[in-house]
Amino acid sequence: MHHAAASPTGFADELDIDQTRIVDRSVRGDRFVLQFSTGESVSVTGTGLVGRNPVAEPGEYFDSFVTISDPGKSVSKTHLEFGQDNGAFWVSDRFSGNGTIVREPDLAPRRCDAGKRYRVVRGTRVEIGEQFFIVS
Repeated sequence: MHHAAASPTGFADELDIDQTRIVDRSVRGDRFVLQFSTGESVSVTGTGLVGRNPVAEPGEYFDSFVTISDPGKSVSKTHLEFGQDNGAFWVSDRFSGNGTIVREPDLAPRRCDAGKRYRVVRGTRVEIGEQFFIVS
């Protein structure tokens, strides 16, 4: 039985390294850490929802659900959605009561239009109600 030589990633050696890396990353994506104002840090890959009690809509699928403790209830139950696009992290407000504000380093704060994706760099502070998290 003859097997083609495969690299450790399981791809044939002919593929150049860039192609292999992109294929690999599209499975789950890069790892980002969300550091919350509540003191919690959550490591995430792929997509997810953030809120006091985040719930997906019927037919939606997310890799992670990040619950943030907010006694003042300024954070909506399902406040925002996040994901990745070619290794860049994005957030999208889920029609939350108090909205979402993105503060990227050295840029003016932006209030997010609900349902629209905003790409953010590592080091960005994302304000949700009276709480926030930093993407790192």
